[in-house]
Amino acid sequence: MGALLVVAAEPRELAGIRGRCRDVRRLDCPLWYAREAVLNGRRLLLAANGHGPHLAGEAVDAIAKIEQPEALLSAGYCGAVAPGLRSGTIVVASRIEAPRYDLQFDARPPDSMRECVVGPIVSVDWVVRTSEEKLSLHATGAVAVEMEAAAVAARAARWWIPFYCVRSVTDTAEEDLGLDLNAARDAGGRLRTGRIVAQACRNPFLLPELLTLWWRSRLAAERLGDFLADCRF
Repeated sequence: MGALLVVAAEPRELAGIRGRCRDVRRLDCPLWYAREAVLNGRRLLLAANGHGPHLAGEAVDAIAKIEQPEALLSAGYCGAVAPGLRSGTIVVASRIEAPRYDLQFDARPPDSMRECVVGPIVSVDWVVRTSEEKLSLHATGAVAVEMEAAAVAARAARWWIPFYCVRSVTDTAEEDLGLDLNAARDAGGRLRTGRIVAQACRNPFLLPELLTLWWRSRLAAERLGDFLADCRF
């Protein structure tokens, strides 16, 4: 059986699943993060290269130069756009909507008995910050929003291999983000932690939000790891 390539934006999004793997080793690959591991007898290739479709596509292409994966999984955090979804909720995509390019891609559900929300996920190249924008995205039928899945799905379609997308909610549909995470991205698209912290230091009322996002990110990664460890792809 070939390897399942799991693509996230940041290494911390893969912390939950990595902690449940064995035989983890570093891959010689020019990415922010690249590992090979084994989970439940299935070989995984774990990659993180930054936020947005361009960097996610680079991650898939770089791994494919080493080994052609058997299937692709876009994993990590997402923002809820459907009301009522709490932080840590697992969202499994039924399809990926890429409104900027007027494209959509089908996504397969993994085989799992764990509780999750299944529905369309919209993929954009910016951090959605306001409840108003989230409501607008939900009106299209989406349940969540993220930034990398469209690029991963496009390569799966090109190579005629299975594509999956499993995400864990950090921010809810009902709340606005005071932190301007888009301004914290560098020229390549990566979120820079130093820029986020600097925003909070300049505006102390943002510190509680920063701490909340940090805690939710850890929760989301753990919940994602629990879910993926019980999945069959």
